[in-house]
Amino acid sequence: MRFSRHILFVAILASILFPNLQNQSVYAQDTEEIISDNSSNKKELVFSMKPLENSVGIDDVKKFVVTVTDSDSQPITDVRIFGSLTYPDGTHKHTFEGITDENGKLVFPLTLDNRISLGELKTQIKATKPDYKPLSLSGTFRVVMQSDASPNGESDDVINNDNIRYNVQGNLEDRGAYSFDFAGDYGCESITEGTVNAMKNGHPDLVLALGDLSEVKDPDCFYRMLKSLDNEGKLKIAFGYHDMSDGTDISSRFSQYLSYFGMTKSFYSFDFNNIHFVVMNTGFGNLIPYGVGSQQYEFIKSDLAHASINDKIDWILVCGYRPVYTSPTVHRGDPTFKGLYPQLFEKYGVDLVITAHNHNYQRTYPLYSDSTHNNGPQIRDTNRNNYNNPMAPIYVTVGTAGEEIHQLLGQAPFVSAQLMKSGFLEVQVLKDGTQLNGKFVDSTDNTDKDYFTIYKP
Repeated sequence: MRFSRHILFVAILASILFPNLQNQSVYAQDTEEIISDNSSNKKELVFSMKPLENSVGIDDVKKFVVTVTDSDSQPITDVRIFGSLTYPDGTHKHTFEGITDENGKLVFPLTLDNRISLGELKTQIKATKPDYKPLSLSGTFRVVMQSDASPNGESDDVINNDNIRYNVQGNLEDRGAYSFDFAGDYGCESITEGTVNAMKNGHPDLVLALGDLSEVKDPDCFYRMLKSLDNEGKLKIAFGYHDMSDGTDISSRFSQYLSYFGMTKSFYSFDFNNIHFVVMNTGFGNLIPYGVGSQQYEFIKSDLAHASINDKIDWILVCGYRPVYTSPTVHRGDPTFKGLYPQLFEKYGVDLVITAHNHNYQRTYPLYSDSTHNNGPQIRDTNRNNYNNPMAPIYVTVGTAGEEIHQLLGQAPFVSAQLMKSGFLEVQVLKDGTQLNGKFVDSTDNTDKDYFTIYKP
């Protein structure tokens, strides 16, 4: 493998994206060979890419790994890899090549120098091997400052000194990953339509609407905007307060939604390959109770217990409406939810708890409830963005689909990032179950405003 000296790079937290690139001259004859081979009876190659360390500083050497498997997640040896990295200033390009080992991996080192600038880092990778379909993937990442990152995920300007450390807020949009979008509190505004369209453009495997699907009497607006996703079988819903009461008849709108979506229960669970989803109904406890001894509580408890011992499940995600933990804003954490469910989530290995109700974005550190302390939950890992098997759930509030944004009046010590933006949470899970990536997408300008990664051995 050949490398240029003094190239600059950052810790890529994502896998390589989208197929079907235009031919690039940097790959010369190899590219033409790949594009000309369109045999339909060959197995597919699948990519993932991640850093072996989280950040890089000036003159540091960091190692990165490309992993290639087939569609059944089996490692593929002797795959020829051709890669290029174009830096944010557009004037520097580094190319690399190599062959995957017996574990389907290609590890390559990069040296960082001080030519880096904030902005987009573009990556292109191509792979070929006889008897497999060739693959071309590309990705775009945002270069940000690691040391100067602010609590909301934004960063300051570069200061040119040897202590500078860089990170990347990037996409994981990879044929080797499953993709899911989450948002609640939709309303019926142009912002709502922009959020829904941004979700559709990303071609997620599933969209989970987290309650308050419509705060107007007639829910037809929600049906209309998300009809195409529902027709494709990609749409799942949780119920919010306004989905269970229109102010006159406490159950009329609730019945409409149940009928429209053909639901017999408003709380449920399902598996999507190696991911287990639990969808709670915390919209209106007087109608559908979720406290101790309720049918819903017993269901959640039993369901999580079974999922935790299922060796086919790598990740457990809980979705609902009312938040558990929150920074100061319009709605406080629900005391019934907070008093019962975190203990279950911790006991049975829940990875993410995703809710709405507050019209803003918040993401906690991995948290563990501790009844012996009165100062709130205990932070299990203080890293701002990257977590190595934290053994405690991360709580995300994403009531940002289109309703008017709620002001944040401070930041709780257990909250890692928070934003007053409209958009949605995108979660992508590598098919081999080793990595989960999340990012908040601002639907007004289609940019990433926060990201996090969970690694599992």
